[in-house]
Amino acid sequence: MDELFWNKVSAIGTCLGALATFIDVVVALYQTKLTNKKKLKLKFNDPVTILDPNTGEQLGDYIGITIINIGNREVIIDDWSILPYNKSKGRYKIMTEMQGLLSQKLPYKLKIEEKLDLYYEKKAYLRLVTDWVDKNNIKLDKKLNSKF
Repeated sequence: MDELFWNKVSAIGTCLGALATFIDVVVALYQTKLTNKKKLKLKFNDPVTILDPNTGEQLGDYIGITIINIGNREVIIDDWSILPYNKSKGRYKIMTEMQGLLSQKLPYKLKIEEKLDLYYEKKAYLRLVTDWVDKNNIKLDKKLNSKF
């Protein structure tokens, strides 16, 4: 009877050990995937006053977005787009007018813990948003989603 009891205990222990090993493998795979995930921190800047680097004169009012790579891998920024509430309508690319002067040219490889500033003329941005609202592509009571 003693031998039968210990065989049952051994079988239960083996099953628990196998289950623990399986759970460890699943957790390890999840953690590996999680650590390689792209992580960006975004900051919308309004208003941004930009001065000409040669003359010091104000170039105008701009809006800006700061993108900070807080992940542990490099990220390539191709463009700056706004997504409408209805994704079937596509997306609207915003070209950075200040490329070459103050902004980096796109596409840009954003290294770990590096930041990138993109600028767009405020009046042109407001015209775009107003036009999209008039065409019912975006709604005033919904958030605007940016995509990079």
